[in-house]
Amino acid sequence: MKKKTVKKEKVEKATEKKTSTTKSTIKKNPKKEKAIELYREGLTITKICKLVKVNRTTFYLWLKDDSFRQAREDIDNDLVQIAKVGLAKRAEGYFFNETKKTIENGVETKIEVTEKHLPPDVGACAFILKTKGGYREQIEIDHPTTTITLPGRKI
Repeated sequence: MKKKTVKKEKVEKATEKKTSTTKSTIKKNPKKEKAIELYREGLTITKICKLVKVNRTTFYLWLKDDSFRQAREDIDNDLVQIAKVGLAKRAEGYFFNETKKTIENGVETKIEVTEKHLPPDVGACAFILKTKGGYREQIEIDHPTTTITLPGRKI
């Protein structure tokens, strides 16, 4: 019984050591830091590899490093959240301020601020209903003699 416990403790210590080491591996490698920074800016993996001067194979090997993979996943999750907020905003419609500046002879003479309204976007609403609500639109089949309407259905 004691041998198994000792072995288990050694495995746990080795795992802890590995985890703490991988968290700092990005900071120790300036190329990895730069790659994450460029990925955050939205560059493709091919472009990142060219700018960081590493092979794509190296980049994919870096993804086996827990901290590098986690940093990339965090960026992806942040982008998904931003997209969700933007889609919800488009579906609801929103108000925004538009600023017009008039410049005469190189001098700003007039600033006009107008509040504008962007109405709800039907496409964004339909997308949300299809992907989150489980609804599909009606399908119309035109035939030379008859028009058939199939009702939308819940997925």
